[in-house]
Amino acid sequence: MKDRGPDRRSGAGRRAVEAGGRPFEGAPLVTCPHCGSTVPAGDFCGHCGAHLASGSRRRRHAYTAVPAEHAVHLSIITLFPHLPHRRGGPFRVALIAGGALVLALAALHLFAPATVAALLALPVVYLMYLYEVEVYESEPWLVVGTTMGIGALLGAAFTTITGGLLSRLVLTGDRTTAFVLAGAVIPVVAQVLMLAGPLFLYLFRSRFREPLDGLAFGAASALGFSLASSLTAFWPLLGGPLVAGGSPLEWAVRLARAGLLVSLVNASTTALVAASAWLHRYDRR
Repeated sequence: MKDRGPDRRSGAGRRAVEAGGRPFEGAPLVTCPHCGSTVPAGDFCGHCGAHLASGSRRRRHAYTAVPAEHAVHLSIITLFPHLPHRRGGPFRVALIAGGALVLALAALHLFAPATVAALLALPVVYLMYLYEVEVYESEPWLVVGTTMGIGALLGAAFTTITGGLLSRLVLTGDRTTAFVLAGAVIPVVAQVLMLAGPLFLYLFRSRFREPLDGLAFGAASALGFSLASSLTAFWPLLGGPLVAGGSPLEWAVRLARAGLLVSLVNASTTALVAASAWLHRYDRR
């Protein structure tokens, strides 16, 4: 075999030189401002992991997978899984605007309109999300209407029954039973009822096989349930005077809890449980 000596070349670099082109060159080298090592240019140091532009090793402002994003930031991703991060700004603004509207109306002692705004904020934003992503455009009213409708009917009936039962227990002085009922039985039964709508679609709409389908249906059902349940509970307030007395701060906190926090927790929990069921179907495909 003929020895080509130390100048032997192989691969694409040799062919490029023979063809008159430039040989293959690697990434330019830079010096890491944190550890001083010479490493290939990029977003992070290959030796210590620091951010090359800022020299910060903690790099909270640059997430490894997406350097343009912060490592820690507030983001509601469970309810809007089909929405790209760059398109989530208007929805976050809408949620913040809904909360600000509730505070403003409560400050003006307009508790009935504040109640309506608090209860409708999250369901309206979620419907806007479904319209924006157009995931179920072939039969949107059937899918969304069935899921949210079943949840709303069950929520209104459940709140009416349990509200009267709790009132009777409190009036009779049976506070222990009332505590167990309100703290354990009612939340568990309510969670089961929130899954009724997704279960209907799981059994009779087998073409929806993705786990994200179950997640979306679970969130829609829980939002319908929470909306109807809260409307039933606050109905005496809605039928009262437009301007009412009371502490604006107390009412703002109460409405934010019932309309935003509880709805968000219910929707997130039900969405995850429903997605788990759809994941079982997806695995069997």
